This record gives sequence, structure tokens and C-alpha cells, in this order.
Amino acid sequence: MLTRVFEYFVENNELGPVAHQTKLTNFKGYYAQSTTSSTANDEFSVRHGIGRTPYLLVPVLPLDDTTAQLVRLKVSRAADAQRIYLTSPDTSAPIFLWLEG
Repeated sequence: MLTRVFEYFVENNELGPVAHQTKLTNFKGYYAQSTTSSTANDEFSVRHGIGRTPYLLVPVLPLDDTTAQLVRLKVSRAADAQRIYLTSPDTSAPIFLWLEG
């Protein structure tokens, strides 16, 4: 019986399409998108819209956007209830993020 419940859960859950400040379809978390700074390693921030401080960032690569790429990211200071703060040596790169908080 528990096996069937687990199989149903795995087969019927998804993250959903990536769109800025939208909730994941079946999981706790939100998407955000932004662009890295035009100057390497300068801090940039992303307004996330969660309403509380996120504790996890996972880069995502939506396959319907030809500008999507995975870039090197570094946390420059602690996130807060409005924004996350990052740096990257990759300049002017569009980024797509899954944030959980």
C-alpha cells in the first residue's frame, strides 16, 4: 500500500514552468529570474517575492529559453525577506533560480 502512495506521489508531482516570482507547481518554493551584473564579481540582488527569507537556491535551466545558461554564483551576503544577494564572474548572463524558504 505504501509503495502505491509513493509511486503516485513521484508520478504526479512536478516543479512546473519557470516564471519570475511564481510558486512551484507541487513543491514548496518559488522561481526567480534575473541577470548577473555587467561587471564581473560585482554584487547584484534579485527580488524574490517569497515574503520570508529563503534558505536554499538551486539554479535551473528552462529548456524553452535559448538564453538560459548555468553560471557560477556566489552568495555575497545573507538573504533577507525581499532579496537575495549574489556575485558572479559571468557578466550580463540571464539566470533562473529555484528558491526555497
